[in-house]
Amino acid sequence: MSGPPSPSAPASPPPEPASTSARASSSSSHFAHDADDASSAAQLSTLSLSLPPLSMSAGADPWADPAPSLAPLAPSVSPAAGPRSGAGAAANPWATTSAPEPERGTLGLEGLELGGYPRFGHEAARFWSFREGYTNLNNGSYGACPRPVQEAWKALADRQEENPDLFRNRHLFGLLDASCNRLGALLNCAGSDLALVPNATTATNAVLRDVPLSSADAVLSYSTGYGAVTRTLAYTYDTHRAAGREAPLDAVVQLSLPMSEQEIVDATKAKIEEVRTQGKTVKLAIVDTISSMPSACMPWERLVALFREEGVLSFVDGAHGVGQIAIDLSKADPDFFVSNCHKWMYAHRGCAVFYCAKRNQHVQRSSLPTSWFYISDASETKNTWRQQWAATGTLDASSFLSVDAALDFAERLGGWPRIMAYTHSLAKQGGAAAARVLGSQVLDPEGQHTAAMVNVQLPLTKAALGGDAKAWLARAGDWVFDTLQNEFKTVVPLSAHSNQIWARFSAQLWLEISDFEWGARCLLSLVQRINTGEVSFTADGVVERPPQAVAEAKEPHELAQAEREAEAAAAAAPGETQ
Repeated sequence: MSGPPSPSAPASPPPEPASTSARASSSSSHFAHDADDASSAAQLSTLSLSLPPLSMSAGADPWADPAPSLAPLAPSVSPAAGPRSGAGAAANPWATTSAPEPERGTLGLEGLELGGYPRFGHEAARFWSFREGYTNLNNGSYGACPRPVQEAWKALADRQEENPDLFRNRHLFGLLDASCNRLGALLNCAGSDLALVPNATTATNAVLRDVPLSSADAVLSYSTGYGAVTRTLAYTYDTHRAAGREAPLDAVVQLSLPMSEQEIVDATKAKIEEVRTQGKTVKLAIVDTISSMPSACMPWERLVALFREEGVLSFVDGAHGVGQIAIDLSKADPDFFVSNCHKWMYAHRGCAVFYCAKRNQHVQRSSLPTSWFYISDASETKNTWRQQWAATGTLDASSFLSVDAALDFAERLGGWPRIMAYTHSLAKQGGAAAARVLGSQVLDPEGQHTAAMVNVQLPLTKAALGGDAKAWLARAGDWVFDTLQNEFKTVVPLSAHSNQIWARFSAQLWLEISDFEWGARCLLSLVQRINTGEVSFTADGVVERPPQAVAEAKEPHELAQAEREAEAAAAAAPGETQ
């Protein structure tokens, strides 16, 4: 390793704003391309990771010395990280200079380096095509398609246009089968039990539309569930009422994280028993692999086993699962499962994998939309489930077929165990670093429910928050998003949980710990404006006032009270444990 960076700021002016993507110029496609050859999907995903060297920096600090600026600056990196290092590299002004190890941005990160494979962290950013100046801390919402996979996606789209009739009638279904078979190997299930759909919400709607429900039934879900799932449930209940029928019971398990796995299982058992006391039966249960906002790994395998014992159909919303955690569907044996492939598996959006156990393929009767392969007399031994989902009408299947290229990309980076080890390690350490910057805490201090997303509390005063975190977020959310985008060219999504506001950071291969610290400083800038009253939120909108106007408007006792609340919030923050 090289020696520690100098704690002093560089004497030369700071560099111009730089992109977190550290991307290289576009490379040529490496696909074997023949319109008359449909021998295998592998020909469409022969990737080359031999891209030009890094040319831009990542993870910047707008408060870097010698002069604070809102323009992002490059963090320090080790000489091994590429051409940005050396005498001309900007030092990280908030690195812990007393640490014995020299590389603050990658200290102790698992999977950072593996012989014969690209290094993770800022060096890996060249595989993505982020716009200059943009720092992607929010992979969890939409994913990020690597440049080699984008090449595959574009080549697939071009191939379709060369001969649409031939491609759709002779090549498409074989390519979809090949993609499902590769996903089956990843998920340890039969490829014939998988279908490719645009997103997890599509599968949610399909299952809730087709599982027969009556007024004697209940659907079990969790308070941490995804908003689109909650709204689809509301639509399902409203449809019953619109037809003059009593709706099924909405049985929601209330969770207040952090909770142990056993506590979540016990709360689930209690809710099932509560439903029984009301003379109803839980017919279907919906559980996340990893909840979205706030993010937390759920004991979904244990819950699926519990549901099976109770005679309850299980639908696993694994929107964030594939690519973050290892998944074995044969072992877990859920009734239905879906996971986005464009979030953490690097496929082009939108693409999700939908699993339906063979025993239920006649229960999930129709694709969305219903199309040519639907049959009325489906049974467990005779159904057209897979054919229906392969032919839902005319659409561009290029994103579905990018699965092959995405899986190849992961393999050529060293495989999923290495990728998951890095993102998990970065989420834990990056979250702790962000909490130190904010003077707050992470939601999961032990890390037992953390995969590649981590929640960090915003240190808002009680006066600023107003006593109702959800109501505050409804008023403030747009301002936070726009300010992060406009001033810092980043996004860190917020959620309200246990009457606090949490920021969700996503760990990905192009990021290092310094990026989490920088993102926290962006948030701290916003928090300071809110806590001092420069920015406030009312039912009528956002009120922004200059600092001088705020000081003049406050009485001395009000200023003292605000200072005491800020000091109390800082004193309540946890220690600097990793």
